[in-house]
Amino acid sequence: NGNASYIKDYNEDMWYYNELKELPLPDPFVYEEDGTFYITGTNDLNGGDTIDIYITTDFKEYFEFEAYDPHASWEKQGKDALIFAPEIFKYDGFYYLTYSNIAKEDNIRYITFLKSESIT
Repeated sequence: NGNASYIKDYNEDMWYYNELKELPLPDPFVYEEDGTFYITGTNDLNGGDTIDIYITTDFKEYFEFEAYDPHASWEKQGKDALIFAPEIFKYDGFYYLTYSNIAKEDNIRYITFLKSESIT
């Protein structure tokens, strides 16, 4: 019903609950680094064509940017590929963005890993 009735008697000084209704992100993933949260997920706003990241420190105000457009860099995915469930990791000083996709051309499922020195 959207009003978090399953959360009972939590200490509001220790926890913050936000339904994130402003962020249309199925398959959400949150990465935290130095008090900044990077939120990503399946991007329904543009039909899953790009991977967007929302940055916040308080879960009330967000800065949004397009982190990656898979269609611009990998021909096999084609312009109609379905992209979903991105996640962010950090390992050995590098950031990794992973996502799943289905190429409509051949209906093959892929998992893609991208490597960067910067989270943005």
